[in-house]
Amino acid sequence: MSKKADKMGKETGPVIAIPKGAAAVWNSAALKKFQDAIEIHKKPYRETEGVLNAQHPDVIREIIRHVEDCNQVFITPDHPDFAPSIPKGLEELFQMPQEVTSPRDRAYFMDSDFVMRAMDFESRQEMKADKGLVKQTNKMGNGATKDDPVQDRSEQACFIRSFGFNICAVGDDELRKQLMLRLTSIPKPVQHMVSQRHRIPYYPEGNKDLLMEMALEPIHAGETFTGFVWVTPKIDIEIKKAPADWTKKQRHAAVVKETERLINTFPLTRQLKSSPTPGFDALQEDLRQQKWIDRYNAMGNGELWWENNPERLRRVITAAEYKAA
Repeated sequence: MSKKADKMGKETGPVIAIPKGAAAVWNSAALKKFQDAIEIHKKPYRETEGVLNAQHPDVIREIIRHVEDCNQVFITPDHPDFAPSIPKGLEELFQMPQEVTSPRDRAYFMDSDFVMRAMDFESRQEMKADKGLVKQTNKMGNGATKDDPVQDRSEQACFIRSFGFNICAVGDDELRKQLMLRLTSIPKPVQHMVSQRHRIPYYPEGNKDLLMEMALEPIHAGETFTGFVWVTPKIDIEIKKAPADWTKKQRHAAVVKETERLINTFPLTRQLKSSPTPGFDALQEDLRQQKWIDRYNAMGNGELWWENNPERLRRVITAAEYKAA
């Protein structure tokens, strides 16, 4: 991927050419607009996590209390072995570090022919008010298996100045080229997911070489533009730091061990597919109907259809009702 430079020789971003044979979804002017909207390109990394689902938010809240009480297993950074050295007697003033995030609203994009899904490519966007930017996160790969219940995917983020799928924010050259070759329509925000996280970092049984993060979500809900709604309280257990020489097998084994601590104690099930999967499943069925095809075609590329929409509020239904319809 070549770079462009201004008159002073300062690098201002990648020059992205339209691949030969690409479908006429984006022209050079559109690509120039996308490139100019990019503020920060982040490097990709591997996301390695185990995901668990609960039937009710109360289970998640009970697990939070359990982690706080089991401080010989879930050893958090306030423990004397990890906290800064201070005069004896003061260490008991430290509190268990944990963070309750602000509620998050993330839009997930898909093209009309579900090419992105066939490629195991997901792209979402989230408004970042503190930065005044939109964060686009791209993931490759989808889910785990019963034999290896760990989600291990490539993740890459980019901060852009406007809402709407940005092909230039896909940092991997080959992946971006394949998307441009195969897409026959511009991806649109077909569903959004709302959640709030309670994050707890910990060292399993005091292992200083292994830092995990437990992210608990009593509220974790999704909604498609066709009216399908589902609610699944969940827990992500992710490796934040591990020995550099660990193999993939060792990383996965560590995640499985941590998820089993909870599965053996609480009524939880493993989530083997990515979180927006139920919405995409429903959309593939709904988009067989002409009314939803017409609505998709009329949707703007950056339309926030879930905001200030009284009709939508009357149409919200549960997953159980949707399946029974």
